[in-house]
Amino acid sequence: MGQFEIIVSEDNLTAFLRITEAPAAEGAVAEIKQLLAAKGICHGVVPDETMETYLADPFEGKKELEIARGKGPVAGNDARIVYYFDTDPLKIGTVRHGGIIDYRDRGEIPQVRKGELLARKEPASPGTSGIDVFGKTLSPPHSKDVKIKCGKGAVKTGDGMKAHAALNGGATLSSDGKISVFPRLRIPGDVDLHSGHVKFDGDVDVAGSVQDGFRVEAGRLTAGEILRADITVSGDIVISGGIIGATIRGDGNLKARFIHRARIHLLGDVVVEKEIIDSDILTNGALLVPTGKVFNSRLCAKGGIEAGQIGSEESRACRLEVGEDVGAGAKIEHLRTVRKKKKKKMKQLHSVITKLERMSKRLQKKIDTLVQQEDYSAELCMSQQVRVNAKRDEMSKKIEAFQDERETLKQDIAEIREWSQSSGGNPSVKVEGTIYAHTIVKGSNTGTQLSRNLTRTIIKERSISPAEDRKQGWKLVAVPLK
Repeated sequence: MGQFEIIVSEDNLTAFLRITEAPAAEGAVAEIKQLLAAKGICHGVVPDETMETYLADPFEGKKELEIARGKGPVAGNDARIVYYFDTDPLKIGTVRHGGIIDYRDRGEIPQVRKGELLARKEPASPGTSGIDVFGKTLSPPHSKDVKIKCGKGAVKTGDGMKAHAALNGGATLSSDGKISVFPRLRIPGDVDLHSGHVKFDGDVDVAGSVQDGFRVEAGRLTAGEILRADITVSGDIVISGGIIGATIRGDGNLKARFIHRARIHLLGDVVVEKEIIDSDILTNGALLVPTGKVFNSRLCAKGGIEAGQIGSEESRACRLEVGEDVGAGAKIEHLRTVRKKKKKKMKQLHSVITKLERMSKRLQKKIDTLVQQEDYSAELCMSQQVRVNAKRDEMSKKIEAFQDERETLKQDIAEIREWSQSSGGNPSVKVEGTIYAHTIVKGSNTGTQLSRNLTRTIIKERSISPAEDRKQGWKLVAVPLK
């Protein structure tokens, strides 16, 4: 059978016949069939007539005959979630035409009513199997599943296929895919001594500023300014002015006119109009300062960094980390800390309950003795025991509540980790103006400190082909912007 050669494609879906020398006219088809059988090729073989036609005019050594063809597997559709409300009502992260961000237009938060459908899951559909030229079944790739996740104010149906509003309010979708519905609290002035700290499971709209030393815990926050305050928000944060000296944690996006001396950990995008100075910002989204400047700051953004200018001749070097999941890690660490604090409180409550139970037992012994003596002071002891037992029951309910909260936090940690692993990073830094020498840039796999100023450039990771004695490596390259 040296007259013929069979070549099989890498995916085993196609086989070709090549003539290596002029075959005898008779018995050539039978000889080809024997060669196919010897190689185990049995599926999708062309009819004898096709072989005969090819043999009659083979253009020896130049033309090949596709002698067998398999059928590749067909992928199914991934599951997806259809939302019935605007999932980005404030358009955070959207840069307007010409790089301008309209900070006066805060948008309208979508309002829903209790029982209204918020989301519906379209399940994944399986693909169809294929078969190669050797008759082997080829399984289709697994379709990806997705889960509807609900936060406060939203509930899933028992089968997990739909989500509905549990109350009237503003619907929101957090960066990690959690649906929530929040009521709204409007504060006509500042968050200050007059209002006190604000803790509200809903949207907080502050007409003025969040003042120095005050705390805000909310579903979503809009305000004029944030000074040296402590902010924890599960949704988006929209600040029409600036952020100065604040500590901010959130699961959504943030936009502000400027950020000075702040510590910010977010899961969503950070959009800044003018400048970031002396700040530490970690985010799982993108960090966008498209027409602004960055000085003396550490910026970590899994979704990449874009700025007008980074550093200067006089300022200290900035540290930029892109493509890595620092923001989600910080969020998980914060949730773990909160979970540990709740465990500590539970332990303290258990200690109080133990003391109350001992007190109740002592009172019971005293009551039994006084009843036998027909002493009327037994009623006073009974009343005291009722109060002790009520306090004990109150502590037990608090422990149950803390346990439920710890389980919720555990689930949140698992969901953030799963979401983080499923979302890809963008290890790149784009600068419209100048990024100055000494700036430290770290990607997912490698890092560098710039030795010179670069203008209108994008810095990104590129893989290096491995040498014979070295593993595959990475380097950061600077590519001019078009």
